[in-house]
Amino acid sequence: MDPTLSPEHDPTSEATPDAGGGESEPAGPAPAGPAPGSSTAAPSGDEPQEAAAGGASVPAVVAVVVTYNPGEWFAETLQALADQDYDNLSVLVIDNASEQDPTAVVAEHLPNAFVRRLAENQGFGAAANTALEMIEGAAFLLLCHDDCAPAPDAVRAMVEEAYRSNAGIVGPKLVGWDDPERLRQVGYAADKFGFYAPLCEPGELDQEQHDVVTDVFALPPACTLVRADLFRELGGFTEGIDFYGENLDLCWRSHVAGGRVLVAPAASARHREAVGERRAGDDRRRLEFRHRLRTMLACYSPFHLLRVVPQALVLAFLEVFFSLITGRFRQARDVAGAWWWAVAHPGTIVGDRRGVKRLRAVPDSEVRELQVAGSARISAYIRGQIGAEEDQRRSTMAAAGRTVVESLRSGPRRVTIFLWLAFLAVFLFGSRHLLTQSIPALREFAQFPDSPATLWNEWWTGWRDVGTGSTAPAPTLLGALGVLGYVFFGALGLLRTVLIVGAVPIGAFGIWRLLRGTGSSRIRAAALFGYILNPLPYNALGEGRWQALILYAGMPWVVFALARALRVAPFGEPCDDAPTGVQRRSLRYQVLSLGLATAVLAAFVPFAVLLVVGVAVVLVVGSFFAGQLRGVLRVLVVAAGAAVVAAVLHLPWTLSFLQPEPSWALVGGPEAPVTDAASFPDLVRFATGSVGGSPIGYALVIGAFLPVVIGRSWRFRWAVRGWFLVLASWALAWASSAGHLPFSLPTTDVLLAPGAVGLALAVAMGMAAFDLDLADYGFGWRQAASFVAFVAVFIATVPVLAGSVNGRWSLPAGDLVTTLSTLETDPADGGFRVLWIGRPDDLPVEGRPLGDGLVYATTTGPEPTVGDLYPGPVDDGSEVLGDSLELALAGGTNRLGRLVAPFGVKYIVVPSQWAPTPFVRTDTPLPEAFVGTISEQLDLAQFEVNPAVLAFENASWAPTVAEYPAGVLPDSDEVDLPAVMRTDFDAARPALTDESGYTNREGDLAEHSDLYVATGGDGWSVEVAGSELDQRGVFGWAQAYGVGAGGRAELAFSTPLWLIGAHTAEILVLVVLTMGLARARRRGGGEKAAPAGGAR
Repeated sequence: MDPTLSPEHDPTSEATPDAGGGESEPAGPAPAGPAPGSSTAAPSGDEPQEAAAGGASVPAVVAVVVTYNPGEWFAETLQALADQDYDNLSVLVIDNASEQDPTAVVAEHLPNAFVRRLAENQGFGAAANTALEMIEGAAFLLLCHDDCAPAPDAVRAMVEEAYRSNAGIVGPKLVGWDDPERLRQVGYAADKFGFYAPLCEPGELDQEQHDVVTDVFALPPACTLVRADLFRELGGFTEGIDFYGENLDLCWRSHVAGGRVLVAPAASARHREAVGERRAGDDRRRLEFRHRLRTMLACYSPFHLLRVVPQALVLAFLEVFFSLITGRFRQARDVAGAWWWAVAHPGTIVGDRRGVKRLRAVPDSEVRELQVAGSARISAYIRGQIGAEEDQRRSTMAAAGRTVVESLRSGPRRVTIFLWLAFLAVFLFGSRHLLTQSIPALREFAQFPDSPATLWNEWWTGWRDVGTGSTAPAPTLLGALGVLGYVFFGALGLLRTVLIVGAVPIGAFGIWRLLRGTGSSRIRAAALFGYILNPLPYNALGEGRWQALILYAGMPWVVFALARALRVAPFGEPCDDAPTGVQRRSLRYQVLSLGLATAVLAAFVPFAVLLVVGVAVVLVVGSFFAGQLRGVLRVLVVAAGAAVVAAVLHLPWTLSFLQPEPSWALVGGPEAPVTDAASFPDLVRFATGSVGGSPIGYALVIGAFLPVVIGRSWRFRWAVRGWFLVLASWALAWASSAGHLPFSLPTTDVLLAPGAVGLALAVAMGMAAFDLDLADYGFGWRQAASFVAFVAVFIATVPVLAGSVNGRWSLPAGDLVTTLSTLETDPADGGFRVLWIGRPDDLPVEGRPLGDGLVYATTTGPEPTVGDLYPGPVDDGSEVLGDSLELALAGGTNRLGRLVAPFGVKYIVVPSQWAPTPFVRTDTPLPEAFVGTISEQLDLAQFEVNPAVLAFENASWAPTVAEYPAGVLPDSDEVDLPAVMRTDFDAARPALTDESGYTNREGDLAEHSDLYVATGGDGWSVEVAGSELDQRGVFGWAQAYGVGAGGRAELAFSTPLWLIGAHTAEILVLVVLTMGLARARRRGGGEKAAPAGGAR
């Protein structure tokens, strides 16, 4: 049967021509001005060529040529097809919305060919797929680029080889367009990640060394013969993979379906490789990485996917890492962006996998035999085939070597690469024990639960066991960590390490990006130098300050967003001495993007919302003193709008801050005793820990003074703004630490984070002033000041280098949780709580004020987790517990154990320092009166765990879920401490010890008993044999259930419907916002302003 090119899908067509060989006639002249659609190439004036005799006896082949703005070479491509010696060849030209109609050129060389013009450029894959709608009866499709000219015998040789080898896809040997003696490609091998391993060196002299029929993993898309039935079974090219990577996907799916892919070297084709001349190349690498990852995720079976994906993640991480340290930031963005795209489009991946599953006829083990071992990407890097230029792809080792050498000869680039390598080397050396060993659970470095489901459920269900348990919206962070836990395949320990240690490099990259508008690598390197030499992040690592690390990572990005809102050089219009500038964004984009960034920071540090607004106010004040008020109103609007956006993104958690009696401790933390006040000299040196405490710590501050004395124009103005950030941070940290404020604030490390950015900004402006302003002055004291500043900045390296020696930035190697690991935790004994009492800085949980500089907190079991860092609203049970503690500490009772028994408190832990001895030794003992009082309690038995910890076991303890004989528990729901003292807690028996979910528990209950549940909050219910029990309050905060007929019982919690709706809306808003910002960013979101002609 001859193949038919059918226009029935195209309403502009006027005929149904036979495009087969032999006797078909052209449909007639095409219209003079064809509209997009199908048309017949106009004859050149001669009669149509007749097919060779016997044309119908060979399989019909239709050449599908996809064009887009073809150049003069297109005529050679068409003539090459006209010169084919294959008897049954038809040609269909699909034009991808070229600026000029190619119909006339096609008609001149191929009068019998047909042309279909598309309304828009759909890419090669999508355009070629339209042939499926138009062609019927063909045995093979020859898919061609418009810059590929096959040799006269190429089609015949490929068809013969397809039958001889029973192949599904066959490709020719590709040679140079102008020099056919030079090879371009002879097919590709590929590794398990889909990275190509070329089988010949491009430009290699063709000496018939590759003239053997070879099975390959993939073929270049320039000229590919595909069995028509296979192409139709595969569904053509995958939708969405239209440029760069379409043939890898097609060939991989062919392998899965059992179709051979091979090269027939008897066929050759000249390839000009002209796509780069007609399509912008800035998205090539981005699309290649994305499509390669998409193909890999789609084509493996689940078992092999579980093996390959972790390896691919490691490979991607390494490439991002090396790209960052070598200055190839766009490459790092493209690699990471591919994974982000995959995470953001799970439906697309699932749909691809379903399609591959329907095709699968060959197991992955056989497909893997066609792939090369190891990583083709790493091998190519070692061979030098991954060059250092952003806009060029070097293929040979010599070219790659020359590129690297030339880049290293560039002074600024050499300095930048050296600085990044030096920073990463010192940081990794100083963090080596944190990376190779488990990070102790100290202060804010809380442990993560064993499963991501625990984090997710705590966020989703609305019930938290923090304190004495409450029904309230949980912090958004818990849900986010749960999702990240699944992304990390449940390796929550690794996730915790990444979020703690990885914050420092993220902050370093942020400060590097902050000054990209200057267009100077030297200025950006100076900012990086000033930021990474600040002792703040290393002290935060050594002191267990996670919130400070998060703000160190995020504050450069916040300052950049606010600086861009000012729209002044170098964060606005390009000018003579800041030629790059930054891309202008709309006000809405700035508010939403900063709001999203603020929401991320606020998930870890709720105070960040206020801090962002405060930074904006300080920048406005600094602008006033710098004599430039342009943009100050806009920056305030952006900051205020971002705060509102962040609050909305955290709904319903935000509602916890809007209660009738909100707790300021949710934002500012508990009030810390003034005895822990940091000295002002320490704050000036950012010496909040062991790094930077010597007088050498002043060196960085001294170096930051340079732009104030020699700077001009925007250098001086931004130095002033930077110094206002520094001064404001110092003042706020000192006032808070010294107790001069009527409210509490987070730790000094958190308050100093904006100052660290301001100091780095001032150092960078010093370098800018040195480059641009110093030459305008005569020789004098300013040159001497510049020398002093440079020497001071380099001296500032000493504290950081010294702090890196012990490999953990002086973080203690042991923690209180490990010290308490000997506590009995048998689930059969029932659940219990641990009551923590101590100074806020010494506890591994967030506490509530108790008095005398102490706080208290409870945890379920002896191991606090990250959720315990974020206390919920003040619940009735926590208030009653606080009252009981105050009564005992005031001498009102010597049986504290009985007072805390209703809370399920089995152990009371009182640390006198934040890490056990011998890792830390404190000079500030606990209040003697408190120690004496708690030690005198008759029902608390003290036992030894560590010299730095007072530990007591409660002899009156009762389980948190317990069964009591009827009549033992009081009937009143009033807070009645004497009733607590009269209750016989020894009668309690552990109940419902089988956990059947995050909140659900099961077990057998005896008849005529009371089930006691030591938790507050609504939404709980108990069913026995299918009948729900009546609930009553007890002790003013807990709950009890009267059991009539005994039997199998289940305790369950029901998440409120409004909370489910709120969480669903929160997820949708976040997804829509993120996708909208990403789409706006891809579109540009604005234009760079025209050169202003001078500094502003």
